[in-house]
Amino acid sequence: MHRLHHFQRADGQIVTAYYASFEPPKRATLDVSAFGPAYGDAAGGVALVEYSDFTCPYCQLFRPVLEKFVAERAGRVRLYFKPFPIESHPGALELAQAAEWAREQGVFWKMHDALFEDPHAVTPSALGLKAQALGKDGEDLEAALASGRLLPKVRGAQAEARAAGLRGTPTLYFEGRRLPVPDFSEWMLEFTLQDEEEWQANRGWARDARP
Repeated sequence: MHRLHHFQRADGQIVTAYYASFEPPKRATLDVSAFGPAYGDAAGGVALVEYSDFTCPYCQLFRPVLEKFVAERAGRVRLYFKPFPIESHPGALELAQAAEWAREQGVFWKMHDALFEDPHAVTPSALGLKAQALGKDGEDLEAALASGRLLPKVRGAQAEARAAGLRGTPTLYFEGRRLPVPDFSEWMLEFTLQDEEEWQANRGWARDARP
C-alpha cells in the first residue's frame, strides 16, 4: 500500500489504522465555524484540527513543533484549535473558557500563547490580567468565567472530540481523519500531510484514482 515501507518497523495494527483512517466512513465531521481564525494561511490547504489542553505537558511540548510545521507550509495547511480540557488537571476548564472568551474578542492566538506560556495562572483575577495585557476588558473575562456562559461551547467541543475517537491530548485530525500514529515529529506530520494531499487530489491513492 502507499508508502507502507516507511512503516515497516511499526506495529501492524497502527499501520492498518493509519491507512483505514483515510476512508470516508472513518472521517469525522468537525465543526470549525466558531473556532477560527485558523493559524497559518486560512485561504486554502488541508484543514488540520488540534484538540488540546493548555495544562497538558504533552500539548505544551508539541505546540512549537506544530506551529513551526504550519507556519512553514503556507497554502498547504491551516490549523484550528479546539479545546479539550482534561478536567482532572487543575485550572484546565478555566483556561479553555478564557481562550474561547479571547476568541470572541479577536485575540485568540495571542491568548493561546499567553496561556501556554503560563498555564498555572488559572484564577479569574490572573486571567483577567492576561486579558488586560492584550488590551481587553479583564473584568468582562472574569464575569464570563463566573457565569460559565462559555462552558457549553467547551463541553460541545469535548463531546465532538469523544465521538470522533479522541483518546488523549494532543490529538490531530487532517480533514476529519484522526492521526492514529503515536509520532508527532515534523517528519511524521509532513508524511501524513503529503498522504492527505494525494488523497484529496485523487479522491483516493493515485494508483486507485478514477477519472
